[in-house]
Amino acid sequence: LTGHLSDSEIGQVVSGLPPAEACRLLVNLANLRGGMDNSTVVVVEVDGNGELSAVLPAAQTQPHGWTLPATGFGLAAIAVIIALIVPERIRVAAAVMGLAVALMTVLWFSRRSIKQSTTRFGDAPKAKPGYRSAAAAVDAAFIKSLLLLVEEVAASLEEANVPFRRQDIAPACSQAIDSAGRSEHMQAMAAIARAIDICMDGLIKQRRKKTIEARHGNVFLEPDDGSPL
Repeated sequence: LTGHLSDSEIGQVVSGLPPAEACRLLVNLANLRGGMDNSTVVVVEVDGNGELSAVLPAAQTQPHGWTLPATGFGLAAIAVIIALIVPERIRVAAAVMGLAVALMTVLWFSRRSIKQSTTRFGDAPKAKPGYRSAAAAVDAAFIKSLLLLVEEVAASLEEANVPFRRQDIAPACSQAIDSAGRSEHMQAMAAIARAIDICMDGLIKQRRKKTIEARHGNVFLEPDDGSPL
């Protein structure tokens, strides 16, 4: 979909249609806009309030072993040595400061161990810079652009003699226009998606016909609906 649909368009389609219909419309739009490669779309619908909970596995950390107590004893020994060599009037203060540094170092090492914790996906931190966000509410401008696209595709199919009848999409287009006039944008988008499906069906049949002709010459094919390709 990259380069063929904007983030807002993807959000509007996904929020306005059931997952299966949203996938079809997104792929159809990408193809109609000149899709450069195969498009694969997965839409997942989450029931309920959308919050998931999980227990994170315990972090794999190296045990401190003898490092932690050795560090504490070593710093304490240094504090004692410093206390012995400094002048007597500040000996007590030097010893206290040395022991304090040793204690703080030991605490700092001990706090590096990450304990197993429970978290909720809904409580995740805010998105870091670089992640995109876009409005996902279906709006009138997007519906209008889709209606124009249907008209352009229908006209192109007729000019190219593609097996397509405009009357096949007329009911869906009329419903889309009526729904859009009542600001029922989701219903309008569902009707437009049906019209685009019909257009794409004719386009696929035309491509299939050209492929067969290229391989086997001009042959007569009988499609499922009984009308010749």
